[in-house]
Amino acid sequence: MVLAPKWQVLASKLGDKTFWRMGELVCDSKGGVYFSDDFGTYFVNAKGNVSLVVGKEVRTNGMMLSRDEKTLYVTNGKTLVAWDVQPDGTVKNQRDFATLEAGGSGDGMAIDSEGRLYVTSGDPGIQVFSPEGKYLGVIPLPRSSSSVAFAGPNKKTLYAKGAGMTGPDGREYRTPEGVRNNAKAIYKVDMLAQGFKGRPK
Repeated sequence: MVLAPKWQVLASKLGDKTFWRMGELVCDSKGGVYFSDDFGTYFVNAKGNVSLVVGKEVRTNGMMLSRDEKTLYVTNGKTLVAWDVQPDGTVKNQRDFATLEAGGSGDGMAIDSEGRLYVTSGDPGIQVFSPEGKYLGVIPLPRSSSSVAFAGPNKKTLYAKGAGMTGPDGREYRTPEGVRNNAKAIYKVDMLAQGFKGRPK
């Protein structure tokens, strides 16, 4: 893990296991980072001390901290899992927090100023949950969604990444046989809700 403005490696392994294919992350206000790789979800504090949040039995794609940083949320297939964050950044009390009622599997995650969670879920779109875990509805997208973030003036724009894209000629972008098509489209959604300003994402 590398954090700016001072570039330094905080951690590269837990015990004798080197981190591999690292994915999502969320930073706390104390210089710590929660992140995932193929083998689990971890926390590294500002001093570089690493602890395991949960092993690969929870398949973390998206993750987010509550506004007060007292709860860590991660996606796990069709559910959202939550933990209570301790003063030192470690977690306890793992529990299922919500279910993706519109279908799909959870991926990217964002939070708004009221504590609502926005979770991309593939074809259904972006599913929205209250701070208590109640399903509030879905924001559909033209393509399968995988990442989401609030940005723009006053954080009132929701940006989402969808699978695939059309080229300048209006045709669907295709790759040669055997070559993975990793083309993406970015969607901009004007919101009444406002993203949480206490964190970049």
